[in-house]
Amino acid sequence: MPRTVDLGFFRRCGACSEGVIGRLSALFDRHRGGVVTIRAAGVSASPVTVAARVRVRAAGRDLLLRQEDDPDPRLIVCEQGPERLWMRVMWSLVGPDGAYHGDGLSETILYADGEVRLAFGLRLVGTAHDAVTDAWVETGLGGAATGGQVGLRTPAALDAGKARSYAFKRQLKHRYVVVAGAKGGVAFGFYSLDGAPTDQLGTGKGIYWSAAGDRAPWYDTWGHLYGQWNGHSGWGAFDSGRIVVTPGEPGSLKQPGRGVTLQWKWLHEANEPTGEVFGLRAMLGLFFGKSADAAVARVKAFQNPVLPTRCENAEFRCYDVVEGTLLFRTAGMARMVFSKARGGRRVRLRLFGMPGPDTLGCEIDGQPVIAQHLQLGGQTDDPYGPNLARPGDRFMPQIGQVARPVSETVLTAALSRSAATTVDLGWLGPAVLAYVKWDDREVYGVHPRRLDGGPAMLFSPRTLCLHDVRAGEECWPRVNDAEPTRRRSAEPALVRVPLYWYPTNVATRGQCSTEVRRLRLSEDDDGQLILAVESQTPDGRLRSDVRARLACNLTHVCVEVASRLAVRRDCGLGEMQFLNSFPYNSWRSADWESDWVYTLDADGSETTCFVREPRGRSVVGDQKQHWRRAFFFAQGARERGNVFLLARMPKGAAGARQVGRYVLCRCWLDSHFSLDKLKLTKGAKFAVDYTLAVAGDRRLSRSEAAEIGRRSLASGKLEV
Repeated sequence: MPRTVDLGFFRRCGACSEGVIGRLSALFDRHRGGVVTIRAAGVSASPVTVAARVRVRAAGRDLLLRQEDDPDPRLIVCEQGPERLWMRVMWSLVGPDGAYHGDGLSETILYADGEVRLAFGLRLVGTAHDAVTDAWVETGLGGAATGGQVGLRTPAALDAGKARSYAFKRQLKHRYVVVAGAKGGVAFGFYSLDGAPTDQLGTGKGIYWSAAGDRAPWYDTWGHLYGQWNGHSGWGAFDSGRIVVTPGEPGSLKQPGRGVTLQWKWLHEANEPTGEVFGLRAMLGLFFGKSADAAVARVKAFQNPVLPTRCENAEFRCYDVVEGTLLFRTAGMARMVFSKARGGRRVRLRLFGMPGPDTLGCEIDGQPVIAQHLQLGGQTDDPYGPNLARPGDRFMPQIGQVARPVSETVLTAALSRSAATTVDLGWLGPAVLAYVKWDDREVYGVHPRRLDGGPAMLFSPRTLCLHDVRAGEECWPRVNDAEPTRRRSAEPALVRVPLYWYPTNVATRGQCSTEVRRLRLSEDDDGQLILAVESQTPDGRLRSDVRARLACNLTHVCVEVASRLAVRRDCGLGEMQFLNSFPYNSWRSADWESDWVYTLDADGSETTCFVREPRGRSVVGDQKQHWRRAFFFAQGARERGNVFLLARMPKGAAGARQVGRYVLCRCWLDSHFSLDKLKLTKGAKFAVDYTLAVAGDRRLSRSEAAEIGRRSLASGKLEV
């Protein structure tokens, strides 16, 4: 049976960057210190706004430094995928006059099942501060609070309408606070008072960065940026540390008041000297549940992680407290067995150190699951210092090496209450989708099985494009092949393939269906990846639904697409592209390899364009731009791989009326494929199916391309 998951994604939302995964959404304000507001669908106690504060005494006066006072924070998208989203925010602590006082850090990890992991760091720098008196993270709940519970030595009811404070060390034994709403609840909790990023769970084994075999190229050698943040660690770092509960707007019995604020204080009404550098760090977990009791159960499970009773070819390193994952190193096919547990218990696993592309698939109790696969991108272990990718400037983009193998896998397993649960790591299908970590391009790599040269193509949820599509066959070396083969071309065959609709030579993003609504990843019965992209124009007039099957093998790379456009409100455009393929990232003809472009339509009309000849001599035969029913295209001959396309109008009245148009751009040598003579009125729908393939090398002749075209039009399938 096909397996399907929704991919979490980040997108622009006005002045914010929004992360969406499962029932969670998080808005990061890009002009107010990256302050985050987290919402959970169906939980009335949300949203939760999170911001950091520190009050210092300087020159005899108190000064409040707030996260949102930095108008230009650094937002780094660390991860995206089906399991979790990860945003890193770095900001400056600035005073009312804009003067610099120090740094702030927050890591926000959103899990698809409703858990949020938060890690914070604050740092005062310089000798201008006499002392710090208060430092805290403020979590404000905007929904109606109907009650709750505080995890004291004997858990007590939370009075959301009364101001109270509870000392971490002396009173908050169970390390949680839960706020209940009319629907659902939000639980806040932390793992330990010391705020350490890792925990051994009593195994006696070395922590992962000092264990044998854990050296480069794995980024785990360095650990989390949170773990490198020097200073006082944990909510229990000072005796004055406490949680302060402040009521929100007043209400009545018939209409509950809105909101409650929880201040998580490292220091409260203290007088702590700062010196040259004064640092603080701590962590929180947020759990959104259908009820307050369900949220508390999630906190208690996270505070008491369980290890497998049996491991094969997987060595436990530590409990990663920042992520809430059990970290394992594996050398290949691995198996972990967990004992039966109470309902609702789940474990999160992160496995690293896979030796090659044959250890990527996952199964839970024999059922294949789509996990979150990761490969290394730009490194961020020294974000303020000089770096080759961004020399001395923290705002320069981070660009990593995408041509690397998959290095990590993250997955969540729900444990059975009646029997043991078995988790297997091994190969399942022809390819996997892996996100490139810590890379500002925000891309996934499609990694084929048994191909050891990096991804076959990239996909960006930010651009909604396939990028750097590579050729197959002799351009890829086969793993464990004793016979010598040529390595692939250093340049991609296609640098950009949009998976959305927009007009040719578009002048505004308002006409582009690039606002993401949903990303869905599937594996069909053959194990091939299917990526479904649902998007719309910013005003919602046009909606796009593109379903792309990403088939990769040793002979060619093939993208099979069903592209649909729906009109929700009238639009005055008369032409819309369903595809614009870019074979080069240069407008200089000296950089082009192609000699010709050949086209053939279902009526038998053919055209050849010699792209290196002067315009007046570059066309042989009639250059027919419009077509119906079906259209074939070939571009060659190229060492990096030839491009083939077969476009088809779907059967039915709509497909019969549609008119296709093809235009070869002589500036970039890209090809515009569109529907022409449109009437984009409310309720209208349009559809095109096409198959795009990259195969072969410079030995392809025009007569061979023409024969491929005739066979493809006759069979209705691209016969590469």
